[in-house]
Amino acid sequence: VDFSYEVSRSLAACQGAILLVDASQGIQAQTVANFYLAFEQDLTLLPVLNKVDLPSADPDAVTAQMVATFDVRPDDVLQVSAKTGLGCEALLPAVIRHILPPSDTSQDPLRLMLFDASHDEYRGVICLVAVVDGCLRAGDKLQAVSTGQQYDALEVGVLSPEPHPTGQLLTGQVGYVIPGIKDVKAARVGDTWHLARQPVPPLPGFKPVKPMVFAGLYPASADDYESLADALERLNLNDASVTIRKETSEALGAGCRCGFLGPLHLEVFLQRLQQEHKAEVISTAPTVPYELELARDSQQQPSGELERIVIESAADYPKGRKVSVIYEPTVLATIIVPQQYCGIVMKLAVLRRGTQLEYSFLGGSSNSSASPGASKHTVDTDEFPNSTLDSASPLSLAVSAADTGCGSTNSNLLSSDRVLLRYQLPLSELAGDFYSKLKSVTQGYASFDYEEGDMRPADLTLLELLVNGKAVDALCRLVPSGDAARLGRSLASRMRDLLDRQQYEVAIQAAAGGRIVARETLKALRKDVLAKCYGGDVTRKRKLLQKQKEGKKRMRQLGGMSVPADIFPELLKP
Repeated sequence: VDFSYEVSRSLAACQGAILLVDASQGIQAQTVANFYLAFEQDLTLLPVLNKVDLPSADPDAVTAQMVATFDVRPDDVLQVSAKTGLGCEALLPAVIRHILPPSDTSQDPLRLMLFDASHDEYRGVICLVAVVDGCLRAGDKLQAVSTGQQYDALEVGVLSPEPHPTGQLLTGQVGYVIPGIKDVKAARVGDTWHLARQPVPPLPGFKPVKPMVFAGLYPASADDYESLADALERLNLNDASVTIRKETSEALGAGCRCGFLGPLHLEVFLQRLQQEHKAEVISTAPTVPYELELARDSQQQPSGELERIVIESAADYPKGRKVSVIYEPTVLATIIVPQQYCGIVMKLAVLRRGTQLEYSFLGGSSNSSASPGASKHTVDTDEFPNSTLDSASPLSLAVSAADTGCGSTNSNLLSSDRVLLRYQLPLSELAGDFYSKLKSVTQGYASFDYEEGDMRPADLTLLELLVNGKAVDALCRLVPSGDAARLGRSLASRMRDLLDRQQYEVAIQAAAGGRIVARETLKALRKDVLAKCYGGDVTRKRKLLQKQKEGKKRMRQLGGMSVPADIFPELLKP
């Protein structure tokens, strides 16, 4: 779901596409998202129904879904089984019959579209290109439109599936070119290339890669920083969309602030870092870029423009300035779910500050009486209170009344109506546990996809965790103002349980909006100084206790409390 731009560029290199749907699962959210990407490219689509041989398959119901959702004719839907070979003999002739070949523009000036690139240890960057106009030959001098850099086409060929040098690529062909580039960042996906000193109009759709989710990556041991930096550099050779810059945290030491395309991209990158390079990494909580509109100073002119800054980490929040508005990035989320789970999914989205944009029935059974045009409507989200998912709420009672088919088989779920929900959700919620919660409450039957949305104002506040009055920068975060006290209590309580007791009392506080919203106290380890007193006057005991108290106070003032790095992974869990 984080790579829709790369998918759109790959589709732009095609004249058509196969719209493949699983006959046992039905239409998924990502199928709808990719359909619209192909529709925007004006591609010819061939609808195909796969896995029709499975016992749980319901081809008639899924065909009805495709007719209602994609406006295709039932007779055009091919039913195949890649496992048994059923219907496969008719697939390739249908592709040739329905998808038109590219137009002949071989006499026009050369124009290439770069839609993918990878790094080879011995040959440098290998670029996958589609020849839109003209002819590409080995030895041509190429130039990129976006950067103006010039490269030599050292080798040109096709993939079948291994690289096979051909010496040239003709109009409409897709192949590879080795331009002698050392850094994969220079090969920008979606860019237009042409012959040097022969400029051509750029192909539409190109946009620079923009990170949407940021996280700090730190080594588990300070001695492993160099090996972590080396591993990040090697991974970045094959994943140029990751931005990396060095940063230092007071709590975690030296590390890197990395930008990713989305939460899934972050998760995949961390897995590769751990599996391929055996790196032990501490990752801070994912954050998104916020736009802060700063209030005018008393010295500024009333008519002057308001200053806006962008922060990638909550630790960069300007504490010395008054912030008038905080803008957060949003996504347009598409959720497809069986109707019996619709209520609980709607409540989950509202709890995560979502705004409903669409509610429509996809249909499911071949004899569904609801017509596609009459099945779409919107619901006012104000009727769902912002409360927890408990059984006593009005919405939960409505869900339980409708949720009579939770034990249904997959076949029954396909024969019932499926609902398509569109929500505008904060990107920060997706960086947490939203997807896992969605799968949990729908027993795995929900499918989810999203695309980039607009920035919108949000009621957020800075939540800080203070240990003996000193803020822990790695645990700062921007949270909804209404949830600040609850999240602060949870974070302070977890830290109290994880920290070891010290020789002096440790105060753990959560601060939000300039005030303390939660406090936990870690009691000091105390020696029994009265053990040697077997009697005598009480003033002797008071003197010993007072002396111990003054020593603890002096120890707290002189000794700095540092939070050990090994408890951060547990604290940063959502």
